[in-house]
Amino acid sequence: MLVALSLIFFGRREHKLKALGGSMSFIQAPKVGAITALIAALIYTFTRIVVSELNPGLHESIANMYIKDIESKWLTGVELQAALTELEQSMADYKKPILKFGITLMEILLLGLIASLISSIILRTKNN
Repeated sequence: MLVALSLIFFGRREHKLKALGGSMSFIQAPKVGAITALIAALIYTFTRIVVSELNPGLHESIANMYIKDIESKWLTGVELQAALTELEQSMADYKKPILKFGITLMEILLLGLIASLISSIILRTKNN
């Protein structure tokens, strides 16, 4: 995820230097960053889906991690059962390909758009 997000900064910088001659307005910057974030998010999503398909035990190890986290909290029996049922439903939903794609894409795309805004602020060029 860090590699995908760093592509946004470096991609914007290269576009600014090579395509725009070193000058980019604050309005242009988020557009380029958003496109780069979308491309990085798609690459990340496809990679993560392929890795999860090649390693079927990955989902269970993630579920076990969440179960341990839920059980470590001070929950009553009813609250614990509700949390475990919700987790079970979420894991079942995550096994559906369309939902898996959408959830994975949105988790990285949101961070990518935030990284795009931050890099726009860092790399903006002041007009004289």
